[in-house]
Amino acid sequence: KGVKNIQMKNQVASRCLIIGDKALCGLRLDLYVWSLLSGELVKVLNVHTGRILGVHRFQQDDLTLAVSYSGDRTIKVWNLENLEENISELDRHSPPARIIHVVKSSCRVYVETRSSVCVWHADDGKIEKRLSDSSLGAVITCSTVTPDGKWILTSESSCFCVWRSKDYSLVLKEFLPDIFQFILHEQSVII
Repeated sequence: KGVKNIQMKNQVASRCLIIGDKALCGLRLDLYVWSLLSGELVKVLNVHTGRILGVHRFQQDDLTLAVSYSGDRTIKVWNLENLEENISELDRHSPPARIIHVVKSSCRVYVETRSSVCVWHADDGKIEKRLSDSSLGAVITCSTVTPDGKWILTSESSCFCVWRSKDYSLVLKEFLPDIFQFILHEQSVII
């Protein structure tokens, strides 16, 4: 008597990220860091107050950084040389991020939410632009950014949209329902 079975939910981890001689993975609220040379767990960082949804590599000048995003509606940028150091926290956003896109040659982080794609500048953590063609709010089903960072593609309220990242202008909008995923092919020329 007095003993209850505690139901455990499936432990869902984000994808593993390998940077140099380290492997990183987000599980629940923590970011786990392993040494690829020794196979040992180097550090466990409690980085968010909500479940970590993903971790991405980010290059800024000579620094190799990691960007983590979470269900707590925050995005944090980490210096991988000094694992204690949280370089910056991007503005809290609503609704929560579903996926983020990081362009290696840019200091911008592109965040897909349910209603828009937000563009953050990683240097100051401020929102630069919210991309949505609907003033009442769109429903974004998927998004991607070309590897060179010149184009942002969204599937928004049954329309395929292409945005120019230089000035955030909408250059193409075509009715195309039921888009589930974008796959960039042949140096991002064919979609």
